[in-house]
Amino acid sequence: DGDNKRQFSGLYIFVSRSMPKPLLKNYLREANKYGGALVLKGLPQGSFKELTKFVIDLTGKDGDLQDIAANIQIDDEAYEKFQVISV
Repeated sequence: DGDNKRQFSGLYIFVSRSMPKPLLKNYLREANKYGGALVLKGLPQGSFKELTKFVIDLTGKDGDLQDIAANIQIDDEAYEKFQVISV
């Protein structure tokens, strides 16, 4: 049918790197608890290195958050689909 629209399901928590770290950590825990994900728009400063630095800074090198770092996503399409202009 030519309709290749992506389906969105689950819990999305739209966030920004500029948000306070304690808030982001709480959101990450909640996203994990309810099967959701933190969603960023674009790579931080256009760099995978900066993304890695952000994730490590947020989750630490050990502890409970490191295991749920996979709950952080970059998804520009979700921002457009849900018309998110501010987080």
